[in-house]
Amino acid sequence: MWETDAEMKHAGPAALHALEDLLAEIRRLPGLQERKPGIFYHRAQA
Repeated sequence: MWETDAEMKHAGPAALHALEDLLAEIRRLPGLQERKPGIFYHRAQA
């Protein structure tokens, strides 16, 4: 289903600002860590 070697561009500051309500909901999910704005890890060490 997911390609592990696929590259994805990260959202810029304007896009992150536009998604702030959604990001706030994601931040409340258990097991997720946000190490950089908009970049989430699920029970992984990076």
